[in-house]
Amino acid sequence: MKSGTDRISGFPVEPWKITETEYIPEALEKNATIFFLGNGYMGIRGGREEADGSDGASHKGLFVNGFYETAPQIYGESAFGFPDKKQAMLNLPDQTDICFYVNADRFSLCDGEILSYSRTLDLSEGLLLRDIKWRSPSGIIVEYKSTRCVSLVRPHCAVLSVQVRLSESHADIRLVSKSWLKTVSHREDKSDPRTGAGFRHQPLELQDVKDEGSSMSAEFKTLNSGLVFACAAGHQTDENLEFLSCVKGDNSIDFTFTGTGISGFKIDRFITCCTSTDVDKSSPLIRAEKELEDIQNEGADRIISEHREHVAGFWERSDLQIEGDDSLQQGIRFNLFSVYQSAGRDGRRNIAAKGLSGEGYEGHYFWDTEIYVLPFMFYTNPGIAGKLLEYRYSILDAARARAEIMNESGALFPWRTINGEEASAYFPAGTAQYHINADIAYGVQKYVEVSADYDFLITCGAEILFETARMWMSLGFFSPEGDSFFINGVTGPDEYTAIVNNNFFTNIMAANNLEYAVITADFLQKTESGKLGQLRERLKLKVSEIDAWRRAFENMYLPYNAELGIYRQDDAFLLKEIWDFNTTPEDKYPLLLHFHPLVIYRHQVLKQPDVVLAEFLLGNRFPPEQKKRDFDYYNAITTGDSSLAPCVQSIMASELGYSDLAYDYFIKTARMDLDDVNGNVSDGVHIAAMGGTWLSIVCGFAGMRDYNGFLSFNPAIPKRWKSLSFHLKKEAEVLGLRLSQAETEYELLEGFSITFSHKGEEFRLKSGESVVIKN
Repeated sequence: MKSGTDRISGFPVEPWKITETEYIPEALEKNATIFFLGNGYMGIRGGREEADGSDGASHKGLFVNGFYETAPQIYGESAFGFPDKKQAMLNLPDQTDICFYVNADRFSLCDGEILSYSRTLDLSEGLLLRDIKWRSPSGIIVEYKSTRCVSLVRPHCAVLSVQVRLSESHADIRLVSKSWLKTVSHREDKSDPRTGAGFRHQPLELQDVKDEGSSMSAEFKTLNSGLVFACAAGHQTDENLEFLSCVKGDNSIDFTFTGTGISGFKIDRFITCCTSTDVDKSSPLIRAEKELEDIQNEGADRIISEHREHVAGFWERSDLQIEGDDSLQQGIRFNLFSVYQSAGRDGRRNIAAKGLSGEGYEGHYFWDTEIYVLPFMFYTNPGIAGKLLEYRYSILDAARARAEIMNESGALFPWRTINGEEASAYFPAGTAQYHINADIAYGVQKYVEVSADYDFLITCGAEILFETARMWMSLGFFSPEGDSFFINGVTGPDEYTAIVNNNFFTNIMAANNLEYAVITADFLQKTESGKLGQLRERLKLKVSEIDAWRRAFENMYLPYNAELGIYRQDDAFLLKEIWDFNTTPEDKYPLLLHFHPLVIYRHQVLKQPDVVLAEFLLGNRFPPEQKKRDFDYYNAITTGDSSLAPCVQSIMASELGYSDLAYDYFIKTARMDLDDVNGNVSDGVHIAAMGGTWLSIVCGFAGMRDYNGFLSFNPAIPKRWKSLSFHLKKEAEVLGLRLSQAETEYELLEGFSITFSHKGEEFRLKSGESVVIKN
């Protein structure tokens, strides 16, 4: 695709930038999501600084990852074990509100005349930039520039820098910088289960507020969850502005600055946030005030400069460079940076389905992390991958409690959660997805294989593996003959098929979970027998249990249909009627918004890949001809109603040689949010699909597989591309790849040596060496 403006998104095609070139009120909500900034701890939606809600303002948002409120979960009919509380990430008091008046005219894009306009997310620097030329109703021309930075170096800090210049004139300026003392009302669409949920009560109560000069700090406490949030804000201005007053109202504090007969001004606003969910358990208010003092002493330029350096380091590790399609390049970089901005980094918070960009899915964490996001982190930012898995370890006690409620042994991780408790109110597509245990175990396994972080395996991973293995043994059972292990009453990844016996994905992933638990126990027995003994004693784990795990995975039942030569998605799937796609109009998708679940459940129809996903994740267990038969059958009845679907379909189509189909599916993933393909970007980005973009390229077009710690490649890049380049970190080694239509080049950029295969042929590189292979 040539450079130009994409007619769907409205954004010019630029490899390193997302730019809004005109003010479009209808796009405010969507673009507030697109222009969000975050650092894994806090996130700020891309709302306009001067918007006060009366001029078509978008839904603003300031979020802290993992900061939530609870409320009673209301059921028409409840039952034992149903979650009694809902959890939702809170939209916290906004601290980005700055408006100014030129003489008597308020700067507003709904009044006066816009002479030029741009709002840009600069991906290369991680900054949100605005540049506007505006004529006031009284005829004064104003040039407005702002720079917004949510620091990736200082997780509790953000900076907003505003510069205003009056063209060929002077005027009296009044500027009001507002600190809100109330939460923003939550978006809620009861007809769409993917949106966020509101509260019937005011979730955040103001506990304390201080103002001194042009700075403020405030502390809040949630009504039900008992969490504490503190924020602070301060200002630095040039000599053209003078601080006039600070006025506290019921809902906000207004800081007013004035300048008489001036030609412009500059003001920097500093924002800090701290909570009781942080690693540091001292007073959040005191910490927020100290963070504010520190960043004001450093100054805005320093904060922004160090942030730029950090972003440059991220791209050096993580960039995927495509030559030949700037539109895809733009989408891919936007996706990868959004994932990076949203990922927790302290072991206490994970990555929500919508990241830190909006309130969709209530800020909950799902299996998205382990299956769709962690692979990108494993090979580019392994330190973050380890911290995301540490979060799972931090909620292990809650998972044990959930297993007990569900009459199981060991630990049962929640399908969706923030605080570690199950928050899924619809159990057929929630709690019944027991495969979450195996997904987390898979994440532990791949992390250790890629990073060689055996300290994590010893201190956290082994306990997760042993407790999840215990759950499978209590959930499943051996046949009377003892030659098969069955798992009944579960839901697999395909949420259009619920509460089934022997879901293929669940069974084979459970087998992998059990097998790796045995491998880990054997490994620790040989290398850390003392620590293994301590862990076994603490868990009251018997040798006979480990032997049972071995027997279970060796005899795991996988439903198969010999006539079709395919694995059955579950015992009864092939007995159902195939969905009539020919008479289902386009406006009836996604099906979940137009058909009762029971209608969907009684048909052969998939929301997303199930068998096919398992054959990607554990692909070395299946011959190519088996994968082809399964893909051909199930792909034809997959709706793609889930944003998680296209990347998996693209990867497996690539592996099987369906190059055009692979590319078509990839397109749906690469620009899913920039082009608002699913029509719900207003609620937040699709983090799993964004991680899936990386998977589609690296595992799909580059054909990378990593089985038992050995890298292999079978590349076939799209014909439209001239080249593809990226880096992979494997233990201490960094391997650089450049793929073109004619050849593939591998270079060991860091580390001592690495062995890999290319289309079945093995190669070994030492530090600084490279090899070019003709395709």
